[in-house]
Amino acid sequence: MAAPGSDAQVQALGRELQHTKHRLQTTIEEMESSLEELKSTNEELQSTNEEAMTNKEEMQSLNEELMTLNTQYLSKTEELRQAANDMKNLLDANQRVLAFSGAFAKFFGFDPARIKGSPLHELDGGAWQQPALAQRLEEALRHPDELFEDFQFTATFPSAGARSLLLYGRAITSHGTQTGWLLLGMQEIGQEQLTSAVG
Repeated sequence: MAAPGSDAQVQALGRELQHTKHRLQTTIEEMESSLEELKSTNEELQSTNEEAMTNKEEMQSLNEELMTLNTQYLSKTEELRQAANDMKNLLDANQRVLAFSGAFAKFFGFDPARIKGSPLHELDGGAWQQPALAQRLEEALRHPDELFEDFQFTATFPSAGARSLLLYGRAITSHGTQTGWLLLGMQEIGQEQLTSAVG
């Protein structure tokens, strides 16, 4: 027969074991809960990282678009600047100068009062009198819907000296009707551009 003291000790140990098991179970549940929280946090961080990567790609794409637009803007600005500096003339059906830009008169050293109404081929002592040019201008008048450009013209002018030019132009119409006028523009080209045009 067990002593009363032994039974009390066994009961105390049993209660302590149950308490320890309960605490262990609580600790396990807390750890599992912490693991779930960590897992959830990790998923949120991963999602945030993916969003950040997406935003980075979108920003990079936007930056590339802005760079493209900036390049196009600079190109267009250069075209407009060049167009403003181009030498332009308005000719009639007989290739007489009706109007001209200040850049044209300045470049060739013309007296504006003397060249208006003069045939183009008589300017600069006949430097403009080249059959190929005359034919190209006549063709432009005959075909008002067609533009001509990059027509290479080289001559020696009394004031400007030896020059190489690229000519371009078109016949002018009004409400679909030919006016008999021709807009003639020109740009001076350097040796590098001349070589490229010839090639």
